[in-house]
Amino acid sequence: MKQTKEATLFKSTKVINCNSWIAWMVSFTALILSAGCLGLSPEQDPTKFYTLTATSEVAEKSNPTAPNVGIREVLLPGFHNRASIAYRKSEHEIAYIPFHDWAEPLSQNVLRTIGDNLNHHSQIGHVYLRSWTYSNVLQTAMNIHVERFEWNEENGKLQLEGTIDWNIVKPINEKTISHAKMFSIEIPLSDEMDPVNQPEVIIQAMNTALAELSEIIVETVLANP
Repeated sequence: MKQTKEATLFKSTKVINCNSWIAWMVSFTALILSAGCLGLSPEQDPTKFYTLTATSEVAEKSNPTAPNVGIREVLLPGFHNRASIAYRKSEHEIAYIPFHDWAEPLSQNVLRTIGDNLNHHSQIGHVYLRSWTYSNVLQTAMNIHVERFEWNEENGKLQLEGTIDWNIVKPINEKTISHAKMFSIEIPLSDEMDPVNQPEVIIQAMNTALAELSEIIVETVLANP
């Protein structure tokens, strides 16, 4: 009888020790997991987003007969279809700046920026983008084909090159004149700048280049009244 009681006591003690060990392991695991969760914070997305903007000052529209202008589209090289800001490392190599993206498709941003620059000009009437009707009394319509619009690491310049395809309507005889005009604009960046790590300087240079292209458009429109 005594042996039976001792065996029962030993068995109960063993079960209690086993349960205690399991409880300790569960508590220890929970403590480790909770400590890990407290030490972790949501990872911040380092990506920055950029947009081009018009740099020309808004001028009062003083000419009631100023010509209206329409821009149907701006065509950019395919490598600009990616969200990241592209730059040219050499004649045949394009690179992208990680974590520095466009806030919208670059072709749309360029189209709107040129349109805003033209709208700010006192000698330009209404500016129509993408589509319009003949009732808009449009004097000049164009497509802009861009071959280069990026910073060139080799020469340190922001380059904007391409062709404008024009359709200019002569209001006197309603005759349409079609022709193409090439453009080439270079904006030098200071040697002290680091565009890859400071892409803001590339954005500023692109804004300046688009302002110059807008002036070329204004000059051409006014030269063909």
